[in-house]
Amino acid sequence: MEQGSLNLRLPQGRNLQGEVNFAEKHVDLADSARQFQVGFEYASPVTPATNFHLGGALMLNESGKQGKTGAKLLSSITHRF
Repeated sequence: MEQGSLNLRLPQGRNLQGEVNFAEKHVDLADSARQFQVGFEYASPVTPATNFHLGGALMLNESGKQGKTGAKLLSSITHRF
């Protein structure tokens, strides 16, 4: 999304008379930066019924936040009976 915003009215609590107190919150829907992601995946059969998988990713400007960096590493072993 290139641009957009929301103005939210969120309940905060109640006063002694039972009235609900609200707070206004402005939310920007546009990302501050574009996310760039580089990843890899490796798969190898261990036996005819078992496979091993390994994968990873490096994210720059993760979740559209300028300067935020993230990394993920995943592995799995699958065996068919």
